[in-house]
Amino acid sequence: MTELDDHKRYCEAKFAEFDARLDKLLQSQERLTNAIEKLTNDTQGVVDLYQNAQGAITIGVALQKLGIWVIKWPVVGAGMYSIYHWVQGRI
Repeated sequence: MTELDDHKRYCEAKFAEFDARLDKLLQSQERLTNAIEKLTNDTQGVVDLYQNAQGAITIGVALQKLGIWVIKWPVVGAGMYSIYHWVQGRI
C-alpha cells in the first residue's frame, strides 16, 4: 500500500503545482486584459483625431477637384474661342 500512497501523494503534488501555475496564468491574463483596456482608452483620442483628419482630408480633396473642374471649363472654352477666332482670321 505504500507504493499506492506514494503515487497518490505524487499526483496530488502535481495537481497542486498545476493549480498554482493555472492561477498564475489567469492572474497574468487578467493584468494583460486590464493593460490592453487601459491602452485602448488612452489612445481613443488619437484614433478619433485620425478619423476626423481623414474625413477633413477627404472633404478637402473633393473641394479641390470641384475647384479644378470649375476653373477648367472656362479655360477650355476660352481656348476654343481663341482658336476659333485665330482660324477665322486666317481664312
